[in-house]
Amino acid sequence: AKLNLKIAKDYFLSKKDTVEILKVDFLSALILEKSGDLDAAISALNDLKDLALVHKSFDIYIKAGLQMGKIFINQNKYDDAKRILSMVYANAVQWGDLNALKELTFELQNLYKITNDYQNAYALMTQYNRVSQEILSAQNQQEINELEIKYETAEKENEIIKQNNEIDRQKSIKWYLLMGFLAVLVPLLAFMYTYYQKLKTETELNKNLEKLNQEKIQTLEKENELKILKASIKGQETERNRIATELHDSVGGNLAALKLNLHNLNTNQLSHRIDETYEQVRSISHSLMPKNLDDDNFTVSIRKFMQYFDIEDKTKTKFIAYPENDINLYTPAKIKVQIYQIVQELMTNAQKHANAKNIEIQLTWIDDLFTLIYEDDGVGFDSIATKNGIGLSNIKNRITQLDGQLIIDSRRNHGSVIDLQIPYKNHSDEI
Repeated sequence: AKLNLKIAKDYFLSKKDTVEILKVDFLSALILEKSGDLDAAISALNDLKDLALVHKSFDIYIKAGLQMGKIFINQNKYDDAKRILSMVYANAVQWGDLNALKELTFELQNLYKITNDYQNAYALMTQYNRVSQEILSAQNQQEINELEIKYETAEKENEIIKQNNEIDRQKSIKWYLLMGFLAVLVPLLAFMYTYYQKLKTETELNKNLEKLNQEKIQTLEKENELKILKASIKGQETERNRIATELHDSVGGNLAALKLNLHNLNTNQLSHRIDETYEQVRSISHSLMPKNLDDDNFTVSIRKFMQYFDIEDKTKTKFIAYPENDINLYTPAKIKVQIYQIVQELMTNAQKHANAKNIEIQLTWIDDLFTLIYEDDGVGFDSIATKNGIGLSNIKNRITQLDGQLIIDSRRNHGSVIDLQIPYKNHSDEI
């Protein structure tokens, strides 16, 4: 309370509002009383009483004096209480403040009863009843005056209503004349309006048909692009199977031969086999690298790939990379390939199942940690029930190969958030 009153006082001081400052000081004195510091409260109320009198703030003056009297009574300082209450009472009589007189009379009466001065107590009780009656009479008179004002206002309103009725009658005559003229004009206007509406409807219909055709064309283009993407992804899977076969047949055969040469210690043939196997592995690894990831436009390739899934008024995609230049220049090829393929899996799953309006992917590289966050506002899924889905299984396998972590947050009708974290760990550019 003290803190808030200080804030209030500072504000009213800046506004130079003396009356409000006095009110704040009165409340501060009450806090002193409630806190048990009665001497400080009396001192503050006494200073406030004198200051209120200087500024002619009579209601604050009366409140301060009345409160001082109450404190003196509670302290059994009856003489001090009589002195201060009598002084305030005399000023209230001079100012004609009936409500203040009523309260002061009541306090003085109680004071005289406490001190066994029943004669003065009786006299003050009589005075209290008289003041109460005067207040009641004043209130009744105020109500009478208000009723008189309302009655006079009602009379004036009735007169205004009569005048308005006459004006309305004159307007009605003019209105009937106008209606006769409109009876001739309206059919002609109606015909013209109907013809205009017909032309407008035909124009709008043509525009809608044209827009619908454009939307169909865009949808077909997007569908064709998605079919091409699916075919590309399927081709990549086929190519990976082919490469796996080559690894098994050619590289596996060479490694078996190497093992035999090691056993027979044929060093010349061993060196030749090692060189041959290295070149085969290198050739196969480069065949795994998508062409659009060979340069420094890794993030551009991801962004372009995601834009294939943008469909007007249906789906909007967004890709953010930070720091984009560093990611393009310094990300190891192995991580580039896996991240690109993970994005392919995510977008393909979203296109098939999510039915999302907005899809966003963020890729950051901070403190040797790649973080990929996928988020959509689609229908979501039960991550526990669908944990064995092919798409998620592929993503989990790729993350496992990179010693990374996968966190999935998705519920039915609440969209999906997928968080992937891949440590840098000085991965070699060789796949």
